[in-house]
Amino acid sequence: TYTYAGDNYITMENIMKKIIFFIGSMDTFGGEQRVVSIIANEFARDNDVVIYTEGGLDCPYRLNNNVNLKRYPKDRKIIWKNPFYLLIRCMELLTRQRVYDVFPALRNHVMFGNNIVKNMYNVIEKEKADLVIAVSGYYSIILGYAKQRGLDAVTIGWEHNSFEAYFRTPNLYYWKQDEIFADSVKYLDYCVVLNEDYAKKYSDNFGIKCEVIYNPRTFVSCEKSSLTNKQFVLCARFVRAKGIDLVIESFNIFSKYNKEWILYIAGDGELSSELEELVHKYSLQDRIIFLGKIDDVKKLLLESSVYLLPSRWEGFPMSLTEACEIGLPFICYDIPATDPFLKSKGGICVNAYDVNAFAQAMLQLAENYELRVDMQKRVLSFAKSISIENIISQWYQLIDNKKK
Repeated sequence: TYTYAGDNYITMENIMKKIIFFIGSMDTFGGEQRVVSIIANEFARDNDVVIYTEGGLDCPYRLNNNVNLKRYPKDRKIIWKNPFYLLIRCMELLTRQRVYDVFPALRNHVMFGNNIVKNMYNVIEKEKADLVIAVSGYYSIILGYAKQRGLDAVTIGWEHNSFEAYFRTPNLYYWKQDEIFADSVKYLDYCVVLNEDYAKKYSDNFGIKCEVIYNPRTFVSCEKSSLTNKQFVLCARFVRAKGIDLVIESFNIFSKYNKEWILYIAGDGELSSELEELVHKYSLQDRIIFLGKIDDVKKLLLESSVYLLPSRWEGFPMSLTEACEIGLPFICYDIPATDPFLKSKGGICVNAYDVNAFAQAMLQLAENYELRVDMQKRVLSFAKSISIENIISQWYQLIDNKKK
C-alpha cells in the first residue's frame, strides 16, 4: 500500500495531519530517543509532528524542521500538590520501605490520578492531534485513561522494553503495576511492541492484543566490515542491564586460550569505575579498551569483526541493528529481545547468563573466518528487512486500518 519514492511516501490518502509523541526525555543518548527521532522524522515528511518531553529541548539526534520539540507540563508538579504524595514520602522516610509496593492503589491514585490524565487530555485537545503515540508504559497508562475520556485522536502505546524488564524486575520500571497497565491500555486503539515474544506475553498476562513493529536500522552504509581485524566490539551505557561485567568475565576466560583478539568497549555510565576495577583485577588493561563516548560509531564497527551483546535485558537493541548494517556477526544471550535478530542465523546465542558459554562462542567466531563471512551475509539481509522504508510503511498501514 505504501511505497517510497525519492523524498516522498506515496500513500492511498493523506491519513494524518498532526502527530504527537509523549516521551520522558529527548535530551539524552539512548535507543528509545534515537528511534523516536527516526520515526518522527519520517512522519514529518507529510505531517506536522510534535514531541512533548519532560526533559530538556536539546536533542542529540537530528530532528527535521517539521518536528517541533516542546516541553511537557511536568506531571511531577501536579503530583507534589497531592496530599497523598506527601503522606507517602513521610511514611517511606520513617519506615524505609516502598509504600507503593504495599499499597499499589495509593500509588496509582498519585501517579495516574485525575489531574495527571486531565493534563495530557488538555494538551492533546489543544494541539488538535490526529494521532498520539505514548512512548513506554508510564505515558501509555495516562494516554489510555485520556482516551477513555473521549479523545477523537488515534492513540498508540509504544512499548520499548521487554515484558520481563517492565513487569518482572523488582523495583524497576512498572514493577507491581500489572493491574493498572492492563486496565488503562485496553482503551488505546493500539499497543505496539517490539517482537512476537512480548506480544504473546501481553496477551497471556493482560489479555491485550498487540501489534508487532520492529525498530528500523539507524543508518545505511555502503561500506561493510572486512571481518579480518582481530577485534570484538561493544557499544553500551555502563548500567547493569547491559551486562558489561558479564562480558569482561567471558573475555577473561577467552583470553586464556586466545592471545591476539582485543575488545573495544564504547560508552560510559554509572558503573565505569566498577568495570575498570574488574578489568584491572584480571590484568586485561591491554586487551579490553574503554573508549568512552565516541562520535564515529560506524568507523569503530567497520574496524571490528564480531559484535558482543551481553545484555541482561533489552527492548530492541539499536546498537545491534547498527552492527548488522555493517555486517558484523554477533554473540548474545538468550533473552527475548534478540529473537528477531536470531531468525537471521547471523549470530550465536548462548544460555543467559552463562559466561563460559559466551567465551566459547567468542573462541568459535575468532577462530573461524569462513563462519564470520557466512554470518555476515545473513545479518546484512536482516538489516535490509528493517529499513526505514519498510518500517514506516508498517506504521502507516496500522494507522490506515484504524482510519478505515
